[in-house]
Amino acid sequence: MKNIFLLILIFAGAQFTFAQQIAKVNSLEKYNKEKFSDVFTFELTEKVSKEKVLETAKYYTKYFSASFDERSNTVTLKMNSQDWQNRHIMRRFFAGMGIEEVNMEGTPVKTDDFFKEYVLTTDQQPK
Repeated sequence: MKNIFLLILIFAGAQFTFAQQIAKVNSLEKYNKEKFSDVFTFELTEKVSKEKVLETAKYYTKYFSASFDERSNTVTLKMNSQDWQNRHIMRRFFAGMGIEEVNMEGTPVKTDDFFKEYVLTTDQQPK
C-alpha cells in the first residue's frame, strides 16, 4: 500500500514539474503592428526565468534574437530577416520553452493553431 501511495505521489509531482507553460498576448492590435515589423512579444508565466529563455533561444540565433524583461516577464523575439522560415523556427523555440498554449486577449489557443492563425498569416486581421 505504501508503494502505491508513493508511486501516486511521485506521478502527481511529475505532473506539476512538467506542467505546460502559457504565453500571453494582451492586445491583438499591438501584436499585429509588431508582427509586420517582424517583432513578437509575449508575456510568460512567472515560473519562466531569463536564463531559461536565453538558454533556449541560443539555438536559434540564425533566425531571431531574443530578449527577456524580468520586470514584466515578457520575451521579445526579433526576426533577423523577413523570411517565413524564421517564423516557422519560432515554433521550435515555443516547444523548447514548453509553451503549449497562447492566451490571445483572454482566449486560450493551442500553439499549433496560434501559429497557423496568427503568426504565419499575411492578412492584417487574423481570425
